[in-house]
Amino acid sequence: MQPSDIRAVVDHYSEASENTRLSSPAGQLEFQRTMVLLRQFLPPPPATILDVGGASGVYSLPLAAEGYTVHLIDPVPKHVQQAKAASAEAQHPLASAEVGDARKLSQESNSAEAVLLMGPLYHLTREDDRIAALTESFRVLKPGGVLFAVAISRFASTLDGLSRNLLADPLFVSIVKDDLKTGQHKNPTDNPNYFTDAFFHLPAELSMEATRAGFLIEGLEGIEGPGWLLSDLTDWMSDSKRHDQLMSLLEQLSSHESLVGASAHMMLIGRKRIINPVSLPLQTCELRNLQLEDAASLVENANDKEIASRLRDGFPHPYTMDDAHWWIAHANAQEPATHFAIAVDGQAVGGIGLLLQQDVARKSAEIGYWLGRKYWGRGIVTEAVEAFTNYAFEEFDLNRVYALAFEGNAASARVLEKAGFQYEGLLRKAVFKHGQLLDQLAYAKIRS
Repeated sequence: MQPSDIRAVVDHYSEASENTRLSSPAGQLEFQRTMVLLRQFLPPPPATILDVGGASGVYSLPLAAEGYTVHLIDPVPKHVQQAKAASAEAQHPLASAEVGDARKLSQESNSAEAVLLMGPLYHLTREDDRIAALTESFRVLKPGGVLFAVAISRFASTLDGLSRNLLADPLFVSIVKDDLKTGQHKNPTDNPNYFTDAFFHLPAELSMEATRAGFLIEGLEGIEGPGWLLSDLTDWMSDSKRHDQLMSLLEQLSSHESLVGASAHMMLIGRKRIINPVSLPLQTCELRNLQLEDAASLVENANDKEIASRLRDGFPHPYTMDDAHWWIAHANAQEPATHFAIAVDGQAVGGIGLLLQQDVARKSAEIGYWLGRKYWGRGIVTEAVEAFTNYAFEEFDLNRVYALAFEGNAASARVLEKAGFQYEGLLRKAVFKHGQLLDQLAYAKIRS
């Protein structure tokens, strides 16, 4: 978020009131359904919660009243002042309230059991800013901690326009067209009913962004479902019997994939996986789990056409930060973990991993590896392959680890031979790479 974007958010909320919005029938529905979902997935009190983008404390204060230790962070000074004032009057006050940025939190790593991200993902209109906010949430969560990330549906303005006859305004029609096309909601008017500049997600986009930040997806829920579109919602909310019926129906509908986007707001529930750390310190390097902080080093070393030419097409070139983030998330989502960094002086400069085979081949696995060019010729890969193969035999109860080297990749063949692999044969014209059919050299090591 650029300084101008922050000013736009501050300006919007200098006029708009989150408390007033949530006091309307649709707002009450949103609030009540959000609290249902929070209570369903939150750990018990007194767990520590970071309410990032927590506004004036509309969720922080009720959760504090339930015994949670809640820290509120918001970029709008007015909101933080309101939260502090309300907290001072509350029987169960907030642990803290501060002006802050979702992309750069002041809290320590691994310090919270839960993070509420219920605003930043639509106010951050650039994808890299949203990934940064999600990555920060991942950092501050303890292993096993839970993320509640809220987004506005791509279809919200269209459905709102239909239900409230806003489509009679040609300017709103133009806004809706852009929303549906790109998700970029731009309000060129001074009409606060048309909201402020924001990003509206497709359900799959929200899941993809959270996955890229390293989260395991436990749920994706439509908060209000289609209930917010009821023309007589006031009657539904004020009649206890109809209210209970509506809440029960929405609970049943909320996670149906085909209906999530019909809700004005969507909530993703993500989990920071508990990773059993792996570290194999060797003479030339260390084999360890991939970390979010490895992304820049991966790009620096993997973005090499020569390296990509020796590997399968799934290894991209150019190799971007998006590729690095995706790979780190993918590797850390594997259970059991099978892909690791080759680290030199703490920096991830290569990778090594296994493809576990199935069915009658379940006692076998294929090994693969790569190393940044400036680290070639130091014996790093040979030591890594030998150590990782021994680790694989023990950890995965394997009998055979094999590798397939492309024709012309003499360096990889030498690595395998030095690491104790035996040449088993030639697979003629077995791969198609860069427009050419190539042979593959098959090597294997049998458990002794």
